[in-house]
Amino acid sequence: MLTVEPVLDVPTLTIARELDAESYAHDYVALPADPVEEAIPSLGGVEIAGSRTFRFLAREGGKPVGTVRIDLPTIDNLTASNVDGLIHPDHRRRGLGRDLLAWSIDEVRRMGRSRLWFQVAAPVSGDDGPAEPLLREAGARMVLEEARRLLDLQSVALLERS
Repeated sequence: MLTVEPVLDVPTLTIARELDAESYAHDYVALPADPVEEAIPSLGGVEIAGSRTFRFLAREGGKPVGTVRIDLPTIDNLTASNVDGLIHPDHRRRGLGRDLLAWSIDEVRRMGRSRLWFQVAAPVSGDDGPAEPLLREAGARMVLEEARRLLDLQSVALLERS
């Protein structure tokens, strides 16, 4: 059974960030998870720069298996929330993502919001990323497609200036 707890201290945040780092390494090319130190100021939903961020750690049988970050805009888009949920790659395809999504929807409703935005990793091939089928099934639709470009400066020749 999946349980979800708020991340309110640095030791729990460290566990959550380690899960994020492993998930990002699996799902994103050269995009590291943010360092623990960057998240400390927003612990507990402190408002920073027009947004409140809440972090949660998901456990199955006491073992950490995923994370959720909910960002609530506080200046505009007051019906919206940004939700970033991750299940560690070793624990996927067992229904935990579905449980975490259902929990996230309930939590966002409890926070008084009616719209959820998700950032979803997808391979360059155009195939579905790990969360695509679940979000589609839940009724989420793509509204913006974004591509990240990586230029490894150690492996390319410098461009000549004209």
